[in-house]
Amino acid sequence: MRNAEMDKECIERNDEMQKGKNKMFDWLDHWAKVKPDDIALIEYNTDQKITWKDFATKTKAFAAKLLSMGIEKGDIVATTLVLLKEPR
Repeated sequence: MRNAEMDKECIERNDEMQKGKNKMFDWLDHWAKVKPDDIALIEYNTDQKITWKDFATKTKAFAAKLLSMGIEKGDIVATTLVLLKEPR
C-alpha cells in the first residue's frame, strides 16, 4: 500500500471512529491483518520493535487482564503514561 493510499485510508477510518462506527481495536486489527510483520511501535529506550500483529495481540491480552480484574464497560481506568512505546 502506498503512502497516499494509507493516508486516505487512515483519514477514512478516523472519520468512522469519530462517528462511532469503529473503535480503536478495529483499526489496530485492520493493520494487523494488512501489515502483520511491519513495525507499529519502537520501544524508545531499548529500540525493541513491535509488529502490528504483536501489538494487536498484546492489547487483547491487556484487555483480557483488565476483564479478569473485574473492570467493566464504563469503569474509569487511569494510567501515568510513563515508559510507553513510541509510535512510529
